[in-house]
Amino acid sequence: MSKIDDLCARAGVRIVPRRKRRHGRETHARQTLTKLASECGPGHVLFVLRAIAENDRNKAALWSEIIWAVSDIVIMRPDLADRGLAFMEALDGIDLNELRLAAKAMRIGAARDVLRVMLAERLAKALLLRETATRLRASLRAAELPMAA
Repeated sequence: MSKIDDLCARAGVRIVPRRKRRHGRETHARQTLTKLASECGPGHVLFVLRAIAENDRNKAALWSEIIWAVSDIVIMRPDLADRGLAFMEALDGIDLNELRLAAKAMRIGAARDVLRVMLAERLAKALLLRETATRLRASLRAAELPMAA
């Protein structure tokens, strides 16, 4: 087993030959993952793969365009990715396969680039809404008056 196969296995992902049909948590993106590991390191690849594949909605979304777009966002928007679980949950709320098809259908640029912009916008909005709701709940709790005995 190669280093990239071992790395993927740690993320619960398996690289399959292009001649084989992919299933959940499987990918054909060996070249993408190898290049990403050499450019950004194994920790980055693990984070990206787990962000995509560790939920049922996106477990089959391991296309090279999606892997690159999520990687780009992690690198370009660390303010989003540094939120850890909140970032993962926001990503879980987005159907990455549907977004990929929409990006390809637009025909206004490389799918990776279009997908990156669409995904960044949705993630930022989801995380902003989450933060706003959390602050509002905290404000409401702080504003509650103690009950008279």
